[in-house]
Amino acid sequence: MLERANQNKAKAKADNALFIESNITKIGLPDLIADCIISNCVVNLVPEEEKQLVFNEMFRLLKPGGRVAMSDILLKKDLTPELKANVALYVGCVAGASKVQDYETYLQRAGFSGVRIADSNVDLNVYYGAKEENSVGGCCGEGSVQACCEKSPSCCNMEGTDLDHLSDLSMMDLNELAGSFRVYAVKA
Repeated sequence: MLERANQNKAKAKADNALFIESNITKIGLPDLIADCIISNCVVNLVPEEEKQLVFNEMFRLLKPGGRVAMSDILLKKDLTPELKANVALYVGCVAGASKVQDYETYLQRAGFSGVRIADSNVDLNVYYGAKEENSVGGCCGEGSVQACCEKSPSCCNMEGTDLDHLSDLSMMDLNELAGSFRVYAVKA
């Protein structure tokens, strides 16, 4: 992944970009290095007991006046233990998601101000199409030209993946449980 990112960086002549491999709870960069931190659908995959560490790390890395701009799946209501243990919901970024109020708390505890969290009203029920899409080829199907499959066919190899759980959930409206939220905060 780093190799491809650096290739794209070179093509774009983005000399001000830096890619490193690091744990999200302890990033190998010095304090006060960033003006803005952008995250897209990542924090929901961090175990709940480590999520505060992620927000503390963002705060550490940002310069005063720095901003956080995130998009993440957040829960609108509590999940049952069965739903939390559902592999399809975890892979779909729902089972590992935090509640909206928890994100506000994490950001405030880390020291952020100006916290704004807004539902982007994206239809999460799109996950139900994954089973059907995979059965007719999907991302890596016959004739597919998806970039994700060019160098790493395994990224789309769904063989052995238990997608049957999706049909178990097909009567459920995921939009009632969770949503894709935009999150903004400032380091004062």
